[in-house]
Amino acid sequence: MSKPNKNRPKKPEHRSRAAEEIHKSIQGLVRSLLQLRGSEAMGGLPDEIEVNLRFPIHLSQNIHKNSRAFARSLVQQVEALRIEGETELYGHRSGHAHCYWCHQPSCEHSTPEDGHSIFSGWSPTGIPVWKNITTFLLSEEPELLDHLHGDQLKPMAVVVSGDALLGDVLQEYIEGTTFAHPVGCLLAGGFPLLRGDREMDHLAITAMLLETMTARGIPKYRWNFISTPPAPLHLPTMLGQEENTPLARWISAIRSMLIGAQEAIESRAREGKRMPLKESRKLVLSVMNEAQSLLGTLQRRHDRRTRHADMRVADPDRPTSAASSDVLASKRGDTLVDRRESTIIVRGPHGRIHVFTRNGIHVTSVRYSPEAILNRIQRRRWTPIEDHDFMTFKEEIMRRWNAPGSAQDKEESS
Repeated sequence: MSKPNKNRPKKPEHRSRAAEEIHKSIQGLVRSLLQLRGSEAMGGLPDEIEVNLRFPIHLSQNIHKNSRAFARSLVQQVEALRIEGETELYGHRSGHAHCYWCHQPSCEHSTPEDGHSIFSGWSPTGIPVWKNITTFLLSEEPELLDHLHGDQLKPMAVVVSGDALLGDVLQEYIEGTTFAHPVGCLLAGGFPLLRGDREMDHLAITAMLLETMTARGIPKYRWNFISTPPAPLHLPTMLGQEENTPLARWISAIRSMLIGAQEAIESRAREGKRMPLKESRKLVLSVMNEAQSLLGTLQRRHDRRTRHADMRVADPDRPTSAASSDVLASKRGDTLVDRRESTIIVRGPHGRIHVFTRNGIHVTSVRYSPEAILNRIQRRRWTPIEDHDFMTFKEEIMRRWNAPGSAQDKEESS
């Protein structure tokens, strides 16, 4: 019997580059999901985590429901990891008020039941207490009720200190917990909200200011925004709309204000002149008070813009008021095609420019200088309209404006 040859070369290990690429793709997807909407959850997780994937494979055909089940399982696992990472990092879960009774960052008690409820503190046993904002204002700030139930919605906020939030909780429920410390919160309401059924409503939101400590003992402050808008609206999406709504403008501004305060705290620490905790809290409480007054500033700006808009509406020479008369009086030479936007441009007197879609829908009206108009024509962004297109456009305009309830009817009746 021949002896095995110890020097025989090992059989090369089979390698699947396609499988390696799939692993890299899933790894990248997990990272992306953990960082979704600016989450810093990865900072609270170990460098190596485990995701368990089990999925059926049908050999003769593609079963789409299996693919959906795989995706759902993966997303659910990553969401659980994100919550774990955020809780470890921040001492709370975003969009939830932690519950001392359940010892959980999120539970059945941690969110309000609707978009009109705000957080008013914890019960003696540490359960989050939610109140309808109207009920809260009736007992605490009745002079602010007009902001919600007056002729016009006007956003407002009430400052509540951390001591007041925790004032009823028995010490035995707080001791030994690792939740973030509530420095205070802003109970805000009166934000206009267009519901999915096109009904106008108002939204209330709790902006809770939370404090945690870094490993070096430096306080870290973070906003936690809590609200339950009606479906299908989604709070993180609403807050990410930047300048589109009064709520998003306010949230964007107060986030920036807190970032500035946090940078001042960390800058002092880097210079070896660490800010005492009492001073740090005083600084961020001033941010909270400034955030409250900012709502009034934003509302006054909005009111000024509204007054200016009303003045423009009352001006008979404004471009929009003259749209119908300018278009009806226009000739082929006054009508151009915007090649970049694929719209129809109608020139009126005094630099008035009216923009329409090709099927006659009025988009906007503006006033341009003669130089601006000439520049667009010379660069051939605006070109002469063809005879056939001009006739079709005029027919569309007449058809739309002669219809009952048309824009022209409304202008003539006003």
